[in-house]
Amino acid sequence: MLALLTALFLPVLALGAPRASPASPAPPAHTLNPSWKFQHHLPTKPGNAVIYNFCEYDLWMWATRGAKKGEVAQAPTMTKLPAGNAYAFDGLQPLCDGECGMSVKISKTEQQVDVTQFEYAVTANNMTYYDISFVDCVNGNDASKCPGWDQGLIVTGGEGWDASCERLECAAKEVCDKSAYFVSLDKFKGAIHPVRTCAAKWGLNYAACARNMK
Repeated sequence: MLALLTALFLPVLALGAPRASPASPAPPAHTLNPSWKFQHHLPTKPGNAVIYNFCEYDLWMWATRGAKKGEVAQAPTMTKLPAGNAYAFDGLQPLCDGECGMSVKISKTEQQVDVTQFEYAVTANNMTYYDISFVDCVNGNDASKCPGWDQGLIVTGGEGWDASCERLECAAKEVCDKSAYFVSLDKFKGAIHPVRTCAAKWGLNYAACARNMK
């Protein structure tokens, strides 16, 4: 799944810094879901997609958005996300009537190889569809080359705001094919895709190496 969205890139933020501006309302209190693999809250920032790097190693990102019909796709810009920092894409807004969205390719090196992809798209009715893809870094069921997989991953929408929005989770080194793409399923008729939805207004979070959350 690709995403078409204009992303206004905000500065890299230290994970110890506030995740929302002082004017932002605090999310209502929710109890931890006992079915979660990671028993920590990761509240979203309304209107933003935030990438958290909880790994001990740095990550590099390329945000690729789909192009409207007749539009030339822009080349992605590389962004370094140091260990222990976060990066926010501002503005979860639909920009076209068809399929469109954002694919954030995440690598352990400055070379765009063996990438984990965080993908999301906002529809005209302001719903966000989101997923995790290991298709470009996996070897069978071995995703050890995929950034973040060795210590677990989370993608969540509306956490702390809307309990109906579901998490996608991979425990450390788990073959989590119900929560992430290990192969492209487009050619398999009737396949159940590991995609979740949430109202776009509540925002999205992606956490690499989620086992290190505190």
